[in-house]
Amino acid sequence: MTTEELKERVNKKAEEFGLKEVKGNTSNAVVRSNITAESFDKGGAYFGYIRPEEDLTGSYHDVSFVVFPQKSGPCVIAIAVGSSGFQRDYDLVSIPWLRRLYRKLMNPDRRSFLKNDFSNIESAIPELLEMIENEDSLRDLKATIKRYDKFILTARIVDPDEDFHVISAWLAQYVKLRGWRTNQTQRAEQEKAIEYLLKK
Repeated sequence: MTTEELKERVNKKAEEFGLKEVKGNTSNAVVRSNITAESFDKGGAYFGYIRPEEDLTGSYHDVSFVVFPQKSGPCVIAIAVGSSGFQRDYDLVSIPWLRRLYRKLMNPDRRSFLKNDFSNIESAIPELLEMIENEDSLRDLKATIKRYDKFILTARIVDPDEDFHVISAWLAQYVKLRGWRTNQTQRAEQEKAIEYLLKK
């Protein structure tokens, strides 16, 4: 699928999970997207969800759910900190709970990556950088991952066509963390996405 199709599919899933974009006082997230031709050429293409207190554009703070796409082929999904660092989430990353949530979603296929310390935004995950550097199918991600590498807390390389259930589960875990759910149907959708991945 194209990057635009992937973004639309992820956004639809986010809405099923309870996304309310910035609209007055009822929002629960800011939706960010930078998938212009220039962002692919120079590095920096991404889309995802950040805290509702953050601005609609510019650098942002705290923990986010991010997809780093290529024009085609595999992409990287990640839990990452905005380049402005921590403002409200330092306590969240200082305890092992968040790391444990995503460790449960890891796969032993060498395409999942996890920092030992989620409060560390000074260094990158070396195994992720090595994979991006050496795998030809990921070459268009090099500039983007290099730009944001130290802010990535955990990541997984996925094929959007074959692994959308993985993207859904990672997003569902982020949604649960942020408390987007407002009704039983949304809670059930989140749990279903996570459980499906855990049983694979």
